[in-house]
Amino acid sequence: MNLRALKKEVEDLPNIEDSVDNLRKRWIKPIKKNTNLHLPSLQKLNEEERNKINHKLTVFQERLKQVKDGQLINEKLRSYACYLVELKLTTLNGDQYKSKRITNHLLYDEFHNFQQTIKEVKHFGKKVRNLNYYYEHLLESLQQHLPLEENLQLSEQPHRLQINNLLNISLKQRKLTKELGQQFVSLTRKTRMKND
Repeated sequence: MNLRALKKEVEDLPNIEDSVDNLRKRWIKPIKKNTNLHLPSLQKLNEEERNKINHKLTVFQERLKQVKDGQLINEKLRSYACYLVELKLTTLNGDQYKSKRITNHLLYDEFHNFQQTIKEVKHFGKKVRNLNYYYEHLLESLQQHLPLEENLQLSEQPHRLQINNLLNISLKQRKLTKELGQQFVSLTRKTRMKND
């Protein structure tokens, strides 16, 4: 993939915060007297079952907050794409000082350290897979307490799309990080060969 297409793909990454907010809006709320009116059977649960489900919903919300931080990775990937375009231009222009400065920035900067970002992408992927696992577990737990009509209504809600969207973003981040890394290595080699 050429650098221009890669930069475009990175810029087109969906906003994780929006996906998390959409999921939060579409997912069921902790069970109280005036919540989740579209699922009336939840109101009829005994106190012990309601407390268990409310606890699971609280844990799910906490995990959602953790996933929301993944937007920072998208921003880093966008900045890497810009730095790589700049590195390519400086390599073509023969500006050794600027090429070296950009390379060192991407390797050693506290925020833009490429190795650290690779770890963050992997960690974000684990968080999203963990969220998905917990979502499936929670959905199964809820479905045990709902009649068939409400089960169907719950499963037809768009929250599954938001979970899948987060999983897809995680996969795209991995792919794009790999592509950016390959471009970075390639440009660094070209710079070195031009300097020698």
